Amino acid sequence: MTDRYVSTFLAATVGVVIAQAVYAWFGPPPLLTITPLFRILGPGGLSLERATALTAGNFVGADSGVVVFTLIAVAMGLAAGMAITEHIRLRPTSR
Repeated sequence: MTDRYVSTFLAATVGVVIAQAVYAWFGPPPLLTITPLFRILGPGGLSLERATALTAGNFVGADSGVVVFTLIAVAMGLAAGMAITEHIRLRPTSR
């Protein structure tokens, strides 16, 4: 049951670390990359939940708890990614 939340959390964490690393060399500012990441992973995690429910035979849909926990997993993944980049000093400096 928690695998879908863990995968959403890890995807958000890795996405932030990659966004910060790319910016350090040549990329766009991290806010331009992180904001769409949140907007893609939220509905993406919910559609993963819906596909899992359909294959298990549950045709009712996602309840509000699933929606809340998916969005919390994305937000905590973003925060964890920022903490990791801060810890390894990958945070961008002003240009």
